[in-house]
Amino acid sequence: MAYCLHIELLRKAAELLGGSARLGRELQVPARNLGRWMTGLEPMPRPVFLKVVDLIIALTSETAEAPAAPKAHRASHAPARSRAG
Repeated sequence: MAYCLHIELLRKAAELLGGSARLGRELQVPARNLGRWMTGLEPMPRPVFLKVVDLIIALTSETAEAPAAPKAHRASHAPARSRAG
């Protein structure tokens, strides 16, 4: 299948958005065109490819920026005492 990277990116974007219909709306492209790109029948135009990449980055960075649970605080070790004089 040609355009494997394009197909994988489109599938990932559709998965993140909840389906290809929503992806088509986000990209502002007809469902027919999106379907042809997702099946590898036609190459995805470069501007659409870049928009898909931007979408994936935005969607995955939103989930990555979710606040993490606070880490357990470990007791610190006391500094070693000097044995001088």
